[in-house]
Amino acid sequence: MVRRLGRGERIVLVCVLVGMALVAFWPTHVDRPVAPELSAVLTFLHHHGVPRWFDYNTVQFSANIILFMPFGALVASMFPRSLWWSSVALGASASFLIEFVQEEFLHGRTADPGDVLSNTIGAAVGGLLAAAAGGPWSTRGGPSSSTGTSRWWSADRLRG
Repeated sequence: MVRRLGRGERIVLVCVLVGMALVAFWPTHVDRPVAPELSAVLTFLHHHGVPRWFDYNTVQFSANIILFMPFGALVASMFPRSLWWSSVALGASASFLIEFVQEEFLHGRTADPGDVLSNTIGAAVGGLLAAAAGGPWSTRGGPSSSTGTSRWWSADRLRG
C-alpha cells in the first residue's frame, strides 16, 4: 500500500527530483566550473591538518550520498515503516538509470559504478532516517491519521 503524498510533500518531491535531474543529466560534470576553487579549498584543508584521504573523490562520494538522502526519505515516507528498504531499491534503480543515460547519451559525463554505490547509500540513509523519525505510518501499516496525510515532520510532532 502506497500512501498518497500531501500537497507540500508533492512540492518537495518535485523539487528533489528536478534538482537530482539537473545534477544527473547536466551535459558536463557539474563541478567543472568550481573545480579550481574546490582544489584550492582541499589544498588549504590539507595544509591545515585535514588528512590527505579527504580528497576530491571523498567530496564527490559524500555529495552523492547527500543528494540522494531526501529522495530516500520521501520514498520511505510513502510506504509503511516496515518497507523503508523500498527507498534503497528505488534509489539503486534510479542511480542505475542515471548512470546508463550518462554512459549512452551524455558524452561529456562519465558513468561510474561508485556513483551507484554512493547514491544507493544516500537513499538508504534517507529511508532509515525517515523510518527512525516515525514516518506518517503507524506500526500497523496504515496511515497514522484519518486522512492519511499526517505531517510527521511537523513542529508539533518534534516537540513531543
